[in-house]
Amino acid sequence: MENSKEKDVVTAGAEGNRKSTVKQGNTTLLTAGLLVHAGNDSKSAFTLIELLVVVLIIGILSAIALPQYQKVVDKARFVETMTAGEALLTAEKVYYLANGTYTANFDNLDIQLPGKYTASQNAIQIGKTSCKIFFNGNSSDSILCQPDNTLLWYRVFLFGKLSRYCVAVGGNERAKAVCKMITQSNGVTMSEDNVYYSL
Repeated sequence: MENSKEKDVVTAGAEGNRKSTVKQGNTTLLTAGLLVHAGNDSKSAFTLIELLVVVLIIGILSAIALPQYQKVVDKARFVETMTAGEALLTAEKVYYLANGTYTANFDNLDIQLPGKYTASQNAIQIGKTSCKIFFNGNSSDSILCQPDNTLLWYRVFLFGKLSRYCVAVGGNERAKAVCKMITQSNGVTMSEDNVYYSL
């Protein structure tokens, strides 16, 4: 060796193993795609600025990713809710064909629901989805299902032509974004500032 302060370091290169000479001390050398830091007298540590930059980057990424994640979770809950609502709608159609009218009583419906559920006369809780049947013989007759802890409804109006809607309760912006994502349409504000998106 030419200098007593140099040492041989073996690194894996593209051609196999080869030797590179790296000076001891605070010298860093990139050899064959590998980062080599030589020196037993140096202490490596992160500076406060480097840590702040990393925390800032993580904060920015989470600020972007969290709302998108919430939309996807809300969409999945809504699709689950829509499935329960469609099962109730099918049972209502069967009841209507047999009796010439709809019913607000779950006991009158021939329906098989997956998993655990609890039912009262006109309301049912299926997992994390609650559904109600409103039937008074007028235009507000509907099946309304709502996932727990969200401001989204799945509503099917039974009067006349069946109409299916994703509803953003109270015009909630997060719920509106989910309904827009599902329906690919603009909503119409109806009663109580609820925004209805046709499915």
